[in-house]
Amino acid sequence: MTNYIKSMFITSLISGLMNVSVIADDGYECSNGKKICREKTTGMPLKALPRAFPTLYDNPNGSKVITKKPIKAFRPLYIFARQGIDTSDPDNPKGWYKVGKSKKRVLGWMQAKDIIEWKQALIMAYTHPGEDDERRSQVLMFDKLQALKDIIQSPERAAKISKAYASLDKKPQDRYPSLVLSESKRFVDINENFYFLPIVNFEMLDLDGEDARYLQIAAAIPEATAAKLDTDLRDDNNTLDNPEVQKEILQTTTSPEAIKQLGVDIVFVMDLTGSMEPYLQMTLESVQDIARLVAKDIKEKVHFGFVGYRDNPAIVNGMEFASKNFTKDSLVNAEQFVDMISKVRVATVGSIDYQEELFAGVETGLATKWSENAIRLMILVGDASSHEPGHPQNVTGKDENVLRQAANDSQVHIMAIHLQNQDTHPEIVGDLPKAKKQFITLTRINGSEESALVEVNADKEEDFAKAVKATANMITSFLGQTLTGNITTPTVNNNGNVADKAKKVTKMLLESALVEYKGKETVPPKDIIAWTIDRDMNDPAILALEVRILLNKIQLDSLVRVVEEINMAMKNAETTEREFFEALQSVAAASIKDPSKIGTAKNLKDSGLLPSFLDSLPYKSEIASLTDERFASWTTQKRTDFTQRLEAKLAQYRSINEAADKWIVLDESDPDNKVYPLHIDYLP
Repeated sequence: MTNYIKSMFITSLISGLMNVSVIADDGYECSNGKKICREKTTGMPLKALPRAFPTLYDNPNGSKVITKKPIKAFRPLYIFARQGIDTSDPDNPKGWYKVGKSKKRVLGWMQAKDIIEWKQALIMAYTHPGEDDERRSQVLMFDKLQALKDIIQSPERAAKISKAYASLDKKPQDRYPSLVLSESKRFVDINENFYFLPIVNFEMLDLDGEDARYLQIAAAIPEATAAKLDTDLRDDNNTLDNPEVQKEILQTTTSPEAIKQLGVDIVFVMDLTGSMEPYLQMTLESVQDIARLVAKDIKEKVHFGFVGYRDNPAIVNGMEFASKNFTKDSLVNAEQFVDMISKVRVATVGSIDYQEELFAGVETGLATKWSENAIRLMILVGDASSHEPGHPQNVTGKDENVLRQAANDSQVHIMAIHLQNQDTHPEIVGDLPKAKKQFITLTRINGSEESALVEVNADKEEDFAKAVKATANMITSFLGQTLTGNITTPTVNNNGNVADKAKKVTKMLLESALVEYKGKETVPPKDIIAWTIDRDMNDPAILALEVRILLNKIQLDSLVRVVEEINMAMKNAETTEREFFEALQSVAAASIKDPSKIGTAKNLKDSGLLPSFLDSLPYKSEIASLTDERFASWTTQKRTDFTQRLEAKLAQYRSINEAADKWIVLDESDPDNKVYPLHIDYLP
């Protein structure tokens, strides 16, 4: 997804959030408070976010306070009734809400001033801040929108921004007006320490030619995150006025003791077809050098894994496996790795075509049992591209874009050594740009525009050995630094040779990983409502906040079903020469209430097939706007590309569903109500 499309996506996605009526139940069905309120058009439950320290009453006249365990700020509640709601004055809303923690558990009544309606399960997440010259500025938060506008719209914007950042460490009386909080200088990864930044309000603006948004966000963390970080959920003051919060935000490093414990996991993912025999041997020799030369205390901090990939054994007789993890049970030390890899053999049979199952190797590598306190590096070695989703030999259904995002979510940093075959055979020549595109995408460094790709002439085997050894030397040198409690990466020469290129990309990967590592113990913002902007204030071309959608298991299952049916209908339309919607009606007849709607629908959005939660999100998707005419106008290649994108996302939905440790429990009293913060790029 390009930055422009992503920006327009976010604009349309959040533009539906503030369509809150001033009339009590317009647009909702509440069943007299006996059942949860639902939006009439979509059937989706209406939820709300309590503000900090709300009061709970047993009736909507405020005559009796319910004394129970305090309601936690910004934890989603279900709404059972809305009485006298008037939001014509957003700063002083009127009326009452009957709320509950689950669809069957009513808690009581809350005043409108203590609650925020939350129409869609949309949250913001910090983007990876990058490092060095590519590092973006911290997100600043203000209690008044006008204070933020006074900075952004000022002819002296740069000076005011500088003054605001310089005041982060000042006392309240010396701080920039209305500045109440800041993103921590240490990156808080939502996949590592889940936090909750729902959108309360927004305004659009053009900022130096970029579509930007002023966002009013609430901030909270669930109990699981609080317990992991050993922090109190109900601190009275979570702004910069609290010295502990200020210290947390300004901290840039982690403790020397934690640094000394840091290790590195290195997982090689290597093509094991016949042409790779010499490279397998050179990898073995490079790791032997590590085992022989590095000090014992460094050896104990680095662990190795090995994944081999070939081709689809169901298609290619005698191929044995598409991918195989040779260190499946656990990663091993250097000596064990040398012993293990010395027994690995390349395939004895040839493939049908030049492509291999690269994507299967990456997927298997991502599923490694990584060490708890280690930087995760994957070194990808191959020459050919992978079969695309939908190809008979593709065993994963995934593509490079889905796998790249999955690696980011798992904090796995991928480097590739692309062995470029110099053979002039048309199939090999034609595969080179396709393979290069896949390798570039897979190795894009988080927080950077660059990729950790080392291109090696396959006829120069010695260059491969130099690249592997240079990478290993960089990692062991870095680990030597951590033994002293330092967390810096070694300097790199830039003479343009393969070894220096390998050192450069390894350094960049380590630095990107360190940004994530430093933030593991950082407490996300909580119990505050503030205004911010979703772009880097100093460089608006950089996105600082991105949208995630919180889905539950049922919603994800519905996504799986609808994408499966659309894919099947597209294939049936191709083979039977029927129109797309005619084929879709046949496929989906058993899964929707009124299949006849498909036959009369102008597009998929009107067909009744899309899940109600997806239909309720105000964004333009590829599938929602699909029509018979559009489908018929597509070239064969365009249909293929569309199908491949859908199949890759479908495969990822299934992987997410099975990843038990990635699902978040927002309320410990309702552990069955788990959600997943789905990245916008995963929506169909």
